[in-house]
Amino acid sequence: MIELERRDKERAARHRWQKKRDEAEVAEAGGNAKKAAKLRAEAGAMFAQDWLRAFPGDAVPAY
Repeated sequence: MIELERRDKERAARHRWQKKRDEAEVAEAGGNAKKAAKLRAEAGAMFAQDWLRAFPGDAVPAY
C-alpha cells in the first residue's frame, strides 16, 4: 500500500513537470526560444517543489 501511494505521488510530480516541458516544446516550435527556456526553468523548479512537498527529506532526483 505504501508503494502504491509513493508511486502515485511520484506520478503526480512528474505529470506537472511534463506538462510544463510540453508547453516549452510548443513555444520552441513556434519560434519562441526565450519563452521555451523560461518554461523549462519553471518546470525544473516546479518538479523540485512538488517532490519535496510529497517526500520531505528526500533528495530530488534528476529529471
